[in-house]
Amino acid sequence: MTGDIVAFDLVGGSTSTKLFELGILILIAIILYLVYKFTYHRDFGVPVKRRLLVMRLQVVNDQVAFVPFWWSDIQVQRAVRAHWKKTMRETSELPDPGPPGGTLPPAAGVS
Repeated sequence: MTGDIVAFDLVGGSTSTKLFELGILILIAIILYLVYKFTYHRDFGVPVKRRLLVMRLQVVNDQVAFVPFWWSDIQVQRAVRAHWKKTMRETSELPDPGPPGGTLPPAAGVS
C-alpha cells in the first residue's frame, strides 16, 4: 500500500517514534484547549476575560472582569454572582444624600 498517508500510526514503529507521536498529540490537545479557553466567552452578565497572571476575580468599573484561565465556568459564574451581590449590598447601605442642592428652602408664608 504505497502512497497511503497514515497519520499517527501508534501500532507499528519503534518505541521512541510512538512516544514522540504521543507527545505531539498531547501538545496539540493542550494548544487546542488553551485556544478554546481564551477565545470562547460565555455570558455571565459582564464580559469575562481570562488571564494568565490573575489570581482572583478583578472587576474594572463593572464593565469587564478578569479571571484566572484555569477557573471553570461554574467558578467564574459564582464569583461574578458574588461580586454583584456584594456591590448591590454596598450601594443599598449608602446614606440617603437628600434632595439635590442640599436643604430645602422654607416654604413661603410659613413662620
